Amino acid sequence: MILAFEMNTSGTVHAPGNAATLQTIARGCPDRPIRMFAEPGHIGELRRDGFLANYPAITFVPTPPPHPMSQRGSIPSFSRFLHERAILRAALRHVPRTDACLIVLLSTTSTGIFAAALETMGRPNTIVHLGMHGGLNEVTGWRSRNPLLRAFDMAGALSHRWARMRYLVLDGAIRDELIRIAPVAAELTDVLPLPVNVAEVLDLMPPDLAPPVQIGFVGLATADKGIATFLRVAAAMKARHGDRVMFDVIGRAPPGGPALDETALMQPIATTHLPRDEFIRRLAALHYVFLPLFGGYYRLAASGALIDAVTWLKPLIVGRVPLVESWFTTFGDIGHLCDDAAAMTAAVDRIITEMDATRYTAQVAAIRRARDSRTPEALGRVYADIIAAFQTA
Repeated sequence: MILAFEMNTSGTVHAPGNAATLQTIARGCPDRPIRMFAEPGHIGELRRDGFLANYPAITFVPTPPPHPMSQRGSIPSFSRFLHERAILRAALRHVPRTDACLIVLLSTTSTGIFAAALETMGRPNTIVHLGMHGGLNEVTGWRSRNPLLRAFDMAGALSHRWARMRYLVLDGAIRDELIRIAPVAAELTDVLPLPVNVAEVLDLMPPDLAPPVQIGFVGLATADKGIATFLRVAAAMKARHGDRVMFDVIGRAPPGGPALDETALMQPIATTHLPRDEFIRRLAALHYVFLPLFGGYYRLAASGALIDAVTWLKPLIVGRVPLVESWFTTFGDIGHLCDDAAAMTAAVDRIITEMDATRYTAQVAAIRRARDSRTPEALGRVYADIIAAFQTA
């Protein structure tokens, strides 16, 4: 039996990634039934994935909505702990204590780690994978001076040598960074890359490289994700090249953020969640995806926007961080790897002035190779090996 949980998001948030990850788990463990626990809106989004429907071993169980503190996963919250523990306990009530069971938390808070440890005590044949996402960045952030609270924050949770529990991160570069900042956790960490959403893997080629070149920023328009860099480059290149280039932000600006200069964009930045069909329509029209992944955030987080770019065969104009460097090392020329904002500006300028269609075609082919390595079928084999090693450790 496999019990998978998404206790921290609702509705469309992370739904494409969770659908693809469930398919990967099913591919890696083909003989085991899977029960997926999430709030009803998230289950509804997962059911929309036609490829996920091809796995009859996966059934869905509704849970209460996420706790109000679910998006502040490193901060200890006793009520969140009780909420997570109750969901885990209700799920395990239907699994005999001696049965072999794999628990997968698709995302994890600090208290979720402790809840999983507590609820699996006395279950010698139960193992747990703790999916770690951007919340890992909170390990290096502010911590309370209260020693009790520090014991239950994310850094405190990662300091334990858990029995029969391991962390699951989305890239080898993230595990490498954990070796530096949380060596105990790194010893307990497996790498399962984020899969592409095969429901969106269509036999569509990007548009031919010709004016106007369309370049898009994908994802949340926040400072952490580099929106200011994108807007500065867009303004400079629009002033220089006019109608030969177009810029779009395919995502949304969270409420309460600073005012953004949208004058160089094709359309204003959305302030509400984009419907997936609109997101796909605008992404499909791009020639390049622009990802200014500078700074520390992406040392401990994967990029969903990077996966969207790969899924839709969009070469990259991207900041140099270890997460991305490994893609270029493995797959070759998948775009323009840049050391800073000035290099990103120069890359855009070169794309427009040189209009190298031959190189662009080769970049698309390299991106296709990257996409083929990130399907649930390919990663299912990776996960099968991870589970085999986990069970014999």
